[in-house]
Amino acid sequence: ACVLVTAGLAAALLGLGLSRTPAQAWTPSDPPNQPIGMARGIFPGRVVWIHDPEATSWDMAGGTYWWQDASNDQARIDVMMAKSICWLVGRKEGQEEQAWDDLFRHFNGGAPYAAGEKVAVKLNMNNCSSQNSTGGNLGNPSPHVVLALLRQLVNKGHVAQSDITLYDASRYISSPVYNKCDGEFPDVHYADKGGGSGREAVVKDDSVAVWYSGTEPDKPPYSGETRLPTCLTQAKYFINCGLLKGHNLAGVTFTTKNLFGSIWRNGSW
Repeated sequence: ACVLVTAGLAAALLGLGLSRTPAQAWTPSDPPNQPIGMARGIFPGRVVWIHDPEATSWDMAGGTYWWQDASNDQARIDVMMAKSICWLVGRKEGQEEQAWDDLFRHFNGGAPYAAGEKVAVKLNMNNCSSQNSTGGNLGNPSPHVVLALLRQLVNKGHVAQSDITLYDASRYISSPVYNKCDGEFPDVHYADKGGGSGREAVVKDDSVAVWYSGTEPDKPPYSGETRLPTCLTQAKYFINCGLLKGHNLAGVTFTTKNLFGSIWRNGSW
């Protein structure tokens, strides 16, 4: 009882000593609803959103998956991809070839795409621990969206299949994505953590080390020991094929989180 009374008196005295002055309101350095960073692109900062409720039809029935052909209308998804690319650069629908030429020239200071220039496409295969993993109904790249992108690059952007690499350096290119795309584009490179079964094993570029901030004794592990993959460092163009989904580590995954899979580390996930 004496201990409790003493503790109560101590708490009361402590409370009397606390400041009654309200804390200053925190003022963020950037105003509300203002984009951060430098706007880039033909129309700087332009973002294209497109929605077609008829493009997918998964009813969550048992034993079925959202990424299966029965739940995806490839023709509609192709149209969505085509429209988005045109809208991004201010072209009319149906002008995909001109839109890709606009994109390449803007990136190249006015020069068009040149044969042999390589394109690296980062897929977010985070839920695929093996090539046979489908991810179930978890968030993985839509095979139909990836196919629509390849059709645009090859058929409208006139990039040779052999100059395109779909990759994830820390995961595996899953069967749903590989089987959907390889049949139509067998010369595209599919690079993942392990290789085999039509995929290539990601190769590290020893000339490009990845360093993390911090010094001894707080230097992060593997700083300077990790690498970027050659399929990325040797490419002139990079496409971040991200996902919009929840994530228990990062809160949400959009596009920056997708680049975790551009880091190569021996035996690492």
